[in-house]
Order: sequence, then C-alpha cells, then structure tokens
Amino acid sequence: MKRDFGLKQGDRYLPEALSGVARNHVASFDYFLDHGLADVVRCLDIIGIQPSEAKNRSSRLKLWVENVSIGRPSKEDTGIVRACDPRVFPRECRESSSTYKAPMSATIAWTFGDVGAISRRNFRICMFPVMVASKACNLSGFSQEELISRGEEGHEMGGYFILNGIERIIRLLVQQRRHYIM
Repeated sequence: MKRDFGLKQGDRYLPEALSGVARNHVASFDYFLDHGLADVVRCLDIIGIQPSEAKNRSSRLKLWVENVSIGRPSKEDTGIVRACDPRVFPRECRESSSTYKAPMSATIAWTFGDVGAISRRNFRICMFPVMVASKACNLSGFSQEELISRGEEGHEMGGYFILNGIERIIRLLVQQRRHYIM
C-alpha cells in the first residue's frame, strides 16, 4: 500500500509536517515591506533647523522623510563589466560568502522657511538583508522547475537570511522562558 506523506502546494511538493514552518516568518517580513516601513516613516517627526544668529523664520530649514523602500537584490555596478542578468540569487551569495541584500532608499524632502518651495531627493541609505522567499526576494513566485534550474532546492520554503554566505534565522521571542538564561 502506497502512502502519501506530502502536501501539494502550488508547484511544490512538501512533506506535510514542513508545509507551514517558514510561512509566518516570510509573511512577517512581507508585512514589514508593505506596511511596517510606511508606519515608521509616518511616526518620524519633521526636523527644524535654524541658525542661532538668524532671527527670522525664512532662514529655517525643515526636513522630513517621505518614503522608504527596499528594492530587489542585484549585482552592484562596478563600472567594469555589466552582467546579462543583474539579479542576484541566494545560491550565488552562499557560494561567494556574501550577504543576500537589496538597496534601501529614502525620499527626503526639505524646504526653507514656511512658504518656500519643497525640494525632494531620493537617497540610497544602505544595503538591507533580504529574507529568502519574501516579496523582495528574486525567487518569489518561482515554480519548482525554475528553482532547480537556478540551483536552489526544489522545495525552498525561505524564512531565513543569508549573511556572509551563512544561512541565519532570526527568532523573535514573544515571551522569555522562566529560568532560561539568554
């Protein structure tokens, strides 16, 4: 008698016990990308800077953040060689001992005085680690065949980061266990 120990999900065949192990991690990171960054920007205050010797408000600089976003992992342009496919995949980061990361950029707005023209500029803040299989990951939406053709596991669930070529899981505790030294 043949027994089926798996659960078919989309194009992926996963053991039933592992079908939702990383789902909450990936959903949490996706929420951070979609809503969390916008909530942080909304909570930031406007910064007002006025030189100490100036008495009028027209010399006052107001500065605020309008938008923060995280892109998709891509090869950084060295200026020497351009890649045919600029995307970076987790396997490449594992093999090259690099971090799977994407550019984080912010739109900064400023004005001089109360009625001055508003200027805006987009700045690249940093390179932000990307969770494998999240919306920002280049593997997002790949079928099992596409994953295998890219050198990834056919049943890749994600939910972890690749930092310096090593897979790392960030575990957030809701409540610390009693008598457990952290």
